[in-house]
Amino acid sequence: MTRFMSDRLKRQQSAHKYAYRQRAAARVKSRWSESGEVCEGCGLPSSVVEVSHRFGKGGHLLRDLGDGIASSPLLSMALCCKRTPERDGIGCHELVDENRDIPLRDRLRWEALDRYCDGHRLARIDRMAFDPVGGARELERMVREAAA
Repeated sequence: MTRFMSDRLKRQQSAHKYAYRQRAAARVKSRWSESGEVCEGCGLPSSVVEVSHRFGKGGHLLRDLGDGIASSPLLSMALCCKRTPERDGIGCHELVDENRDIPLRDRLRWEALDRYCDGHRLARIDRMAFDPVGGARELERMVREAAA
């Protein structure tokens, strides 16, 4: 009986996580549509984009950055991709996820952190004191403090 409840709880949590990510993706694509359908990475018009989680989905890049923050529409971006007809098989999503363009990856992470801080009325993270991943850890600390 206990095992059945545990499996059920896991399915409910998985469904909740999926539904949250779907809503977040819809908000990112809405922002893309309102911006004139341009990639948030290169700024070029893009007929097809993918939602890119700039700090991974919860637990994949930063163990302490929960899924609610990591999958936030404020930390996610609409980036052109290999399926974008205008891009010849490689887009910003692949460039940053495969670490082919480190400056672009870091710039997008900082933009996402700034957008999250602005959206939640938190002080922006000092770029001179942290790298983007350290900035995300600082963001997590700030969110915990604001909630306490």
